[in-house]
Amino acid sequence: MKFKKLLPILFTVGMLAGCNPSAGGGSQTGGDTEDGTHTIEIVNKAEMEADWMIGDPTRLLQLRLTDNGEVKSDIGEVLAKNLTITIADSKVVSNNALTFTAMGEGTTTVALKYYGTQKHFNIKVVHRPTNKELYGTTHEGNAADPFNNEDALKIAKAQKQAGSYTTDKYYFAGTVDSFYHAPGSRTDKICSWYMTPAIAGGERFEIYKCTITDEGATSNRQWTEDDIWKGANFVAKGNLADYNGQYETGAAELISVSGTKPEVHTIEATVAQALTAGKALSEGDSTIDTYNITGYVVKKDGNNYFLADTKEVASDDKDMFEVYYYAAPSPEIAGKLLKDAKVKISGIKVKNYKGQIQTTVSPKDADIEVLEAGTEWVAPAGEAVTVTEALAKINAIDITGVTEKTTIYVEDEKIFDVTGIVVSKGTWSSQYNNADFYIADTIDAAKDAQLQVFRFADKAIFDEIAVGDTVKVTCKLAAYVLVTEGVPSIAARETNAGPSAVIVNKGEGGGSGEDVPPAGEAVTVTEALAKINAIDITGVTEKTTIYVEDEKIFDVTGIVVSKGTWSSQYNNADFYIADTIDAAKDAQLQVFRFADKAIFDEIAVGDTVKVTCKLAAYVLVTEGVPSIAARETNAGPSAVIVNKGEGGEGGGSGEDVPPAGTKVSVAITANLFTADATNNKIATYTSGDATFTLDQNKSKTANRLSDTTHLRVYQDAKLAATVTGKTFKTVEITVFEEKYAIAANFTETDATVTVSGTTVRFAFATSVSAFSFVAAAQVRITAVSYYAD
Repeated sequence: MKFKKLLPILFTVGMLAGCNPSAGGGSQTGGDTEDGTHTIEIVNKAEMEADWMIGDPTRLLQLRLTDNGEVKSDIGEVLAKNLTITIADSKVVSNNALTFTAMGEGTTTVALKYYGTQKHFNIKVVHRPTNKELYGTTHEGNAADPFNNEDALKIAKAQKQAGSYTTDKYYFAGTVDSFYHAPGSRTDKICSWYMTPAIAGGERFEIYKCTITDEGATSNRQWTEDDIWKGANFVAKGNLADYNGQYETGAAELISVSGTKPEVHTIEATVAQALTAGKALSEGDSTIDTYNITGYVVKKDGNNYFLADTKEVASDDKDMFEVYYYAAPSPEIAGKLLKDAKVKISGIKVKNYKGQIQTTVSPKDADIEVLEAGTEWVAPAGEAVTVTEALAKINAIDITGVTEKTTIYVEDEKIFDVTGIVVSKGTWSSQYNNADFYIADTIDAAKDAQLQVFRFADKAIFDEIAVGDTVKVTCKLAAYVLVTEGVPSIAARETNAGPSAVIVNKGEGGGSGEDVPPAGEAVTVTEALAKINAIDITGVTEKTTIYVEDEKIFDVTGIVVSKGTWSSQYNNADFYIADTIDAAKDAQLQVFRFADKAIFDEIAVGDTVKVTCKLAAYVLVTEGVPSIAARETNAGPSAVIVNKGEGGEGGGSGEDVPPAGTKVSVAITANLFTADATNNKIATYTSGDATFTLDQNKSKTANRLSDTTHLRVYQDAKLAATVTGKTFKTVEITVFEEKYAIAANFTETDATVTVSGTTVRFAFATSVSAFSFVAAAQVRITAVSYYAD
C-alpha cells in the first residue's frame, strides 16, 4: 500500500507549540486581508464556528500556509515567530496553540495574523441542555438521579430512527413488573424484565438482555430467582432504544437489587386452576409459584401439547393449558404425551402468552409422570386442497391494521390436507429437531407458487422424501406478516410448525430422500459474476438479496480457491470458486451456506466443481446509496466434483496452505484499545511491532471499548495497522463468529480477500508496511495474525 505526501501541509498541535495566543482584547474584526506574499487559510472554518457545548471535545484548528506561493516546510519556526492568535473573550474559549477548548457560554471572535494576512472566525458556546430540558423527564438518568419507567419511555421514543440506540448509557431505577426472559429460562445467561409503570396498565419500558457477573468473575453466570424477582427494586444501566416499537435497553448491566423476595410455593393444581392463575396474569407475565398440574393430553399442535381436565377438546386453544416446546420434543417425552394420556407435569411456572396460558419453559422428561397411558396420535383429516388453492387462501388474509410482526392463520386455524410436489428441501437441524421443505403443484413452480412446510418435525419422513415426490401435508395454513415503516406485508406463506405428512407418490428419484436438483444453464464463474453485476440495484433502500433472472437455475463450474469451516450448529459452510486458482477477490463467487457435509469434506482447494444453484447479489445500503456487498449462490446449493486438483486423491483435506513469512498472532479485544484524549473517534492499541488504529464511524465515539471478548468494527469504520521494522506479506483476521466473515465486508483495495471459516485473509501482491480495511457491515474481531518479513 502506497502513501503520498499531501500538499498543502496541515498544521498539527505538536508543530505549533510556539504559537502566540493572546489572553484577550485587540480582536481583529475589520475583515480578512492578505499581503499576497504570506498567506494562511482556515481549512475547517465551518467546523470551528459550529455551536459548542461545555464538555464537548476540543477542536483542532486547521490552517494552510504558503509563502510567496510555495508551501513552507519549516513551519514550526515560521509560526513561532510570525503567527499571532488573539481571542476576544477568553472566558468563552481558550487555546493551546491550535487546540481550542469551550470554557463558558457566550460568543467570541478569534483573530489570526501572519505577516500581512489577517483571518478570523467566531466561536459560540451554548448551554448544554439537561435531560429534563431535552425530553421533559423528571430525572437526569445518572447514578445519583436514575430514570424511572416514564423517563425511559420518553427518551426511547425521542430516538430519530427506530432501532437506533442512544450513544450515552443511563441509569434506571424501578420495580420489576414482569419478566420477558425469566431468571434461569435462557441458556445464554440473560434475563429481561419490564419496569412497573406509574399507572397500573400503563406502557412499560423493558430492561432487555441483562447479564449478571459475580464480583471478580471473568464470565457471566446464570441467573437464579435469588438474583431478581417480581416486585424487586433494582438499579440497572444501559443504552435506550426504540426497537421497532418496543422501548428497551440494549444489553443492560445490573447495578443492584433490593427488597424482600416473595416466598415461593408449590401448588397442586387441576387444569382449570392453572388456567385461572394464568388468566389473572398480565400478558407476558408468569407466576412466582411453581405448579404441579394434572390433566389429560387432548390435543397436539405441531411441537406443542394441550391439557384439559377431561378427554374433551375445547373449541378454543385458550380454554386448554399448553405444554410449550419450541423444538420438537425428544422421543422419550413424545412417548409420554400421547392422546388421552393422563399426566402430571411438575415444577413448572404458568405464563400468559397473548392470552394463551402455557408453561414458561419446556418440561423435561423427568418432569412428566404418566398416570394413565394414552394412544398414538392420528393426524386429523383436513379439507383437501392443492398448493395453488392453499396459497389463495393465505393471500386472502386481511392484514389491514396489523402493526407488529405476527402469524395469522387461515379460517380460524382450520386443518387442511395440502397435496403437492416437493420442489426443495432444507437441512435437518439436530439442534431444533426439525427442517423446512417446499411444495408446489409443479416441479418448476416459481417461488411465489410454493408453500413452505414450516419446521417439519418427523425425521423419518423427512429423510425419506425427495425432490419430485408427491406428498400430502396435514396442517394449518398461515401468513407470516412483517411491518416495515408501518406498512404490513406477507413475508412467508407457510404451514404451522411441525405438521404431519405422508408420501403419496415417489418421484423419479425414488426413495433415496436426496434432492436431485434440476439441470441449469452452464456458465463459468466469470459469466455468473457478470450476470450478478448486471442486476439493477437502483432504488434499493434496505439490505436485501436479489436473484438473477427470476431465480433461474445455473450450473457454475469453477476452481475452489478457499474453504470455510463447517458449522455444526447450522450444518453448512461457505466456499469460493473462480475460473483460476489465483483469481482476485472480485473474480470469485461465494458458494453460500453449502449444506452437503460429505461433499464439503471431500473438496479441496484446487478442485474443479460444478455448483447447481441460483445466483444472487447481497445488497447493502450505506447513507442511502446501495451497493453489492457479496456475489453469491442461494443458501444450500448442490455441487459435484468435476476434477481433483493437484493434490489428487490426497487433495481432499480442504485445508488452506498457510502463507510464507514469520507468523505473529495478536489477541484483539476492545478493552485493549485506548481512545485518543483529543479525538474520541480514534483509538489505538500497540502489540510488539504492530500498532492498530480504530477510526470509528459516524457519531459512535465509545465503540464499546470496554468489551473483553472481541472488538466491534462498525459499518463504515476503519481498522488500520502499521508494522515497524517489518513488512506485511499476509494478514489474517479471526472474527467472533462465522457470520462476520463475509469477504465483501472487508474492503481492502490492495489485497485479495478470502474467507476460511472464521478467518479472513488479506494476501498482498507485494509486501506492505501498513494495511487497513473499511467495514461494509459490522464485523467482530478476536485476533489478528500477520505473516511478516
